[in-house]
Amino acid sequence: MTKKLLLLFVCAISFANIACAQKIKLPYPSQVAYISETENSMLLDVTVYNCKPKECIYYANMDAIYEVLFIGIVDSKRYAKPFLSSAQEDDPYLQGLFNNGGFNSFIVSNKMGDKGKTKDKQKYYNVTVNVNMKAL
Repeated sequence: MTKKLLLLFVCAISFANIACAQKIKLPYPSQVAYISETENSMLLDVTVYNCKPKECIYYANMDAIYEVLFIGIVDSKRYAKPFLSSAQEDDPYLQGLFNNGGFNSFIVSNKMGDKGKTKDKQKYYNVTVNVNMKAL
């Protein structure tokens, strides 16, 4: 009986640790490239791989915001460093922002661009995303 209780307790602790330590997951591989920036916004070229055409804009927006927040935009003068550390990915507000599409509130505009296949036959779509940096 005590072994069962102990096992149940260990399982509960493990589950709580896993549930609390969730990181934001981007469902498709992507690349984000800097195009230009103004005082209030930044234009990014997001390439999303293996995505369905109807979902590409949504995930390109998600990837653009994720990149700005947690990675930084390499060629940007103002935003080369990330706003947040990866340790903050498990913050409930940020989890909700990414899981419920709240990141779209920081998107000024987006436009579907080229589509094609890589050398290893992966489909890709380019999306130009304009991020409202002042609001972010």
